[in-house]
Amino acid sequence: MIPTRWKAISAQRYLELLEILPPLDWSAKGFLVGEAVSHTEEGATTFTACAEVGDRYFESTAPITRAQFRALTAADVLGNVESAEAA
Repeated sequence: MIPTRWKAISAQRYLELLEILPPLDWSAKGFLVGEAVSHTEEGATTFTACAEVGDRYFESTAPITRAQFRALTAADVLGNVESAEAA
């Protein structure tokens, strides 16, 4: 599986996404926005993900599944952050 890429976002953007709809899944590492984006070839539903690592906030650049979110670690996020120049 290709690692999920992440982009840095503001705390304000993080809260906006959190408040749009009740999260589908929520933990200390972040949340999945409560509206589905698409489905995988296998039929799994995908969602926009947001992560909080320390005092930094991130949004997935592509939707991920609930299983991918639950397996997510801070190292997964920090190791796959897009640079500002690439965005």
